[in-house]
Amino acid sequence: MLSKTPLKTGSVWEICGKSGVGKTQLCHTIAFNFAVQPQGTVLYIDTKCDFSGTRIMEMLRCRHVANNICGRIMQDILVERTGTAEGLCAILKKLDLQLNAGADADGGKIKLVIIDALPAVFFTYRSEADRLKGLQILTDSINVL
Repeated sequence: MLSKTPLKTGSVWEICGKSGVGKTQLCHTIAFNFAVQPQGTVLYIDTKCDFSGTRIMEMLRCRHVANNICGRIMQDILVERTGTAEGLCAILKKLDLQLNAGADADGGKIKLVIIDALPAVFFTYRSEADRLKGLQILTDSINVL
């Protein structure tokens, strides 16, 4: 799939599927492959506390990557955790501010953002009373992206 249409600057991809089909593993693999090539930092926004540094280390060991390079790769995957839609929106707004501040800001090194997973933080807005608030936060997040 990615060989025919590679990830490009400014593109937004959505990966959907049933539980347990490998969406998080694909996110880990994309983050890993991006970080292996020193292209910049990956911001991995983890909403389900599923990110596993152990998985990344296993991938590195399978490729027989030297320890000093493993450290650089692990540092190039910045993990932010949040369990709420408001927290997700706050992370994205902070990143937007950093990117707009210039290349010298902390966010200037971030070249790829992975959000794993949107449903986990918007699930709480299922009721009719909360639906509009959830849509507002989702719209704010999309506008920042």
